[in-house]
Amino acid sequence: MDEQNPAPLHLAEPAGPSGGGSFSRARLALYLPAAAVAGVFVAWVAEVARGYFAPVVLFPLLVGLGLGALLIAAMRCGHVAHRTTIVLGGLLAVAIAAVGQHYLLYRAAVERLQVRIDARAEQYRLLEAQYPEMPEPSPPPPIPGFAEYLDQQAAQEVRLPLGFVVRGRGVWLLWIVDGLCILLGAAAVLVPAMRMPYCDLCQRWYRTVRGGRISAATGVRLAEIGGLPPPADARACRYRISACQMGCGPSRLELSWEAADGETYLLRTWLDAATRRQLADALDQAVAEGEGRAPRRHRRRRRRKEE
Repeated sequence: MDEQNPAPLHLAEPAGPSGGGSFSRARLALYLPAAAVAGVFVAWVAEVARGYFAPVVLFPLLVGLGLGALLIAAMRCGHVAHRTTIVLGGLLAVAIAAVGQHYLLYRAAVERLQVRIDARAEQYRLLEAQYPEMPEPSPPPPIPGFAEYLDQQAAQEVRLPLGFVVRGRGVWLLWIVDGLCILLGAAAVLVPAMRMPYCDLCQRWYRTVRGGRISAATGVRLAEIGGLPPPADARACRYRISACQMGCGPSRLELSWEAADGETYLLRTWLDAATRRQLADALDQAVAEGEGRAPRRHRRRRRRKEE
């Protein structure tokens, strides 16, 4: 395609905030335990829910989505934007959530076995009081370790939809697929959050400060100001301006439109303070000419000036 009609979802994004914040040992020390707690909580919830609703593939994906949402909440609360820190916490949480479900089943099985052993010992003490000549009972079976328990579970048949039955290595493969699905579900919500621009100065993520639908002519004007290829054959244009909370970094312009062929196009670029003021003037002029509405704070400012 030519320069006037870039490829669908084309990103023209010069240098700007990378999306990740700087490394902080304090935040790493807070985020990793929070991720571990999230993994434990999700493993417990998943194990409870498994008895009611656990379709193959779909269930671990939902588990991963829930885990990703908790990790994003931890990111926001702790202002954790360093990407390597987020990835480490995510991998830790996924591993705990995947293995934790099996460990909870193991602990439940151990408790049931211990109850039977204690009941047998109590029964023997009662009988021994009445019949002192009773021989010593055989020792109870040893409580298996976690790895041995997994081997025992893998040796049992697992029935899948459509009549498929797996055991042994097939069960291990099924568990691995479940873990990968949890990872995929968590990544589906965590990766977009990681890519959001972040300002290290005010330690806040970028947010939308202005946006909406504009005419094709205004879209061409914004593209010219931002140094982007102008929309070609646009049916409708939309724009969005993002900035950090204190406005201490560059702003980001996103310009999208739907062309006559039905394709959707997206361009992004970073704006310095002077270019953003030019962009705001062009948008205010379009509003004054009757195109759309100004943002609420601009309308309040205009009313104060009129008064």
